[in-house]
Amino acid sequence: MTFLSDYLGGDFRKTHGLFLDGHHILTRTLMAIDKVIPIRYLQITPELTQLPDMKEAFSSTRRLVTES
Repeated sequence: MTFLSDYLGGDFRKTHGLFLDGHHILTRTLMAIDKVIPIRYLQITPELTQLPDMKEAFSSTRRLVTES
């Protein structure tokens, strides 16, 4: 498992529309991707002040790894 950030460049978030509506501010997004199915897990928080549910994200990605 590799963790990546698009903080500095921003190309990924621009391409995939991960800005909050009406603002040039990023959503908080977690996703699990692989070579076969590009996006296996996706979590986008509805509000900037809300943190992603990391417990859910780790649980879901663990299931994906064990199912592979």
